[in-house]
Amino acid sequence: SGVTDASGKHHLHIDFDRINPVRPATVTASATVSDVNRQRWNSKTTLLVHPADLYVGLKTDKTFVQQNQPLQVQTIVTDLDGTLVQGREIKMVATRLSWWQEKGEWIEEEKDPQECLIRSSESAVTCKFQPKAGGQYRVKATIRDDRERLNESELKIWVAGADSAPDPSVDQQEVQIISDRQDYKAGDTAEIFVQSPF
Repeated sequence: SGVTDASGKHHLHIDFDRINPVRPATVTASATVSDVNRQRWNSKTTLLVHPADLYVGLKTDKTFVQQNQPLQVQTIVTDLDGTLVQGREIKMVATRLSWWQEKGEWIEEEKDPQECLIRSSESAVTCKFQPKAGGQYRVKATIRDDRERLNESELKIWVAGADSAPDPSVDQQEVQIISDRQDYKAGDTAEIFVQSPF
């Protein structure tokens, strides 16, 4: 709470010590002011908070692979304006997602971590991971700017041959259908991965 100055202004100061997870965040500030007649006026504004001066992007040609095929993930680094930045170290980690039950709740756990250190270039660079088992994999990339601030991106890829995630309910279960790409052109053939609960 505060009081406006002679020019009718009041300033709100916010310090951002950390963002967790280290990804862009939207902050909304709203204010209500009362005039001498006790009428109330409201206003708000929104701002984007960047966790760092650099961004790391991830892309894969396939959203799922067959067993014994490597996961190939491409990455780039850009500044806040989207200009490619070369020579920055990228740490990429792929983990298999597993579920276990504790006190009646299903907990997600990351298993079999594999790490890839790579440097950005004027075009996308690729990390390869060899999955040890089927299932859903999370690939997370982390970049550090000149002030040691972190920024990260992640994506999920399926590897065929795993059990589906456990469902503790007795509701009707779902069959997940995952396409091999995000976009298709006329005449393309889609490959579909069916994750069945039974």
